[in-house]
Amino acid sequence: MNYLFEKKTDGGSLLQRREPNEEHTRVFQQAVELAPRGDWSSLPPDFERWFNKMRFWIKYCCPNGSHLPSVSSNFLPTNNERFTLHMAVLNPDTPTAVVELILAVSRGSASTPIPDTPILPLHLAAQTSPYVPRAYENQHEASVIALVAQAHSSAVSETADNGKLPLHLAIETGHANWKKDLEPLVSPDPSVLRRRDPSMKLYPFQLLALHRDYTKDDRMRFQYIARNAYDNEEDWNDLSAREQTRAVYTQYCEYQLHRLTSIFELLRADASILETPKAEETPPPSPEETTEVIQRDEEKAPELEVQQTSSVLEEQQSLPVQSHEEDETETSTDFGYLANTPLSLDVVLGEDLDETETSKL
Repeated sequence: MNYLFEKKTDGGSLLQRREPNEEHTRVFQQAVELAPRGDWSSLPPDFERWFNKMRFWIKYCCPNGSHLPSVSSNFLPTNNERFTLHMAVLNPDTPTAVVELILAVSRGSASTPIPDTPILPLHLAAQTSPYVPRAYENQHEASVIALVAQAHSSAVSETADNGKLPLHLAIETGHANWKKDLEPLVSPDPSVLRRRDPSMKLYPFQLLALHRDYTKDDRMRFQYIARNAYDNEEDWNDLSAREQTRAVYTQYCEYQLHRLTSIFELLRADASILETPKAEETPPPSPEETTEVIQRDEEKAPELEVQQTSSVLEEQQSLPVQSHEEDETETSTDFGYLANTPLSLDVVLGEDLDETETSKL
């Protein structure tokens, strides 16, 4: 991405900072517009050289997919240009602008699955942590997930080889931003809100509401977001450990707020999912059935009365005979301790009270 930025040295300082290169940014946007026509002849020759170098580094830095549960061992043919998008979205360090350019160059790659699998680029993007931009980058309005879903919208309702939708995968990975990541996976086909996760048997909003143990990658992402808010890494390193911890905790709180917002939006998109299905009403018995039940109860009534009477007599005979003196002794023994024990508030309430609370009572 160095093509889009340039280093500048502050006056009187040896520190270098990056700033967007306005001319190169304009050329980049022009390339995105011209890519569908396949004509870059009007662009500077150094741009195409940069793009070819970028594709090489995308292939070279592509993860092997071992961190993804739904990717098989024979992964991607790296010598095929049709899978450049797949390799780009697998890397969380791929800038959103680069993904946008690859989609413009090869629009059909968004609907190309990994060989011998149903896994599409949208499934890969949903299983990859979101890109964390640096402070000097132009903030892209759309996310990687949103761009890929827009290029092939029907993929939101297609499952990977583990039976999970992109929405399920995104929630499991930790995507929680409704506008950027989750809404693009719902708006093309709202019926995905009623499709349960095959392993957890939960709806998407329930998956998002589950308690989540934050992984090392999650904690690193919070730290990257906090660090990348500064123009230079030196500024971040100049902060004390307490200030860095506070900045990371702020990002954690914002993430939790995004989760709550997304749960609300998922429910608002289809609130009927909370309605309890009506139980099937049992038809009332017919007059004939009612008569049969009454007759059957009348026949059993004498037998039940005899059994109850005999059981009461047996219980009375089995009770031991006690004198009145023994009863009085037992009574005084059982409850006599109350007569010699002063009743206080802490004994009655079963807890210790200080003098202030006792005076109030």
